[in-house]
Amino acid sequence: MPRPPSKTTDLNVARSALKRGLKTAVNLLEDGDPQVRLRAVHATAQAASALIKLAELGDLEARLETLERALSQYRGAA
Repeated sequence: MPRPPSKTTDLNVARSALKRGLKTAVNLLEDGDPQVRLRAVHATAQAASALIKLAELGDLEARLETLERALSQYRGAA
């Protein structure tokens, strides 16, 4: 049974975009406008949370691929 293409590229694109957004938000934490700083805090927290979830998703995907490979080899040997 063929597997769908890996989502690694999509995860890397999303990770890169989130990192750029996080850097922008962090830079805005020093803005003179309190409203801008407050929004930057919110954006920083959201981007950091999303990056953590992406890291977890990438780890789970890699572990699943390893298990699928091992299962395929096990079935092939049986």
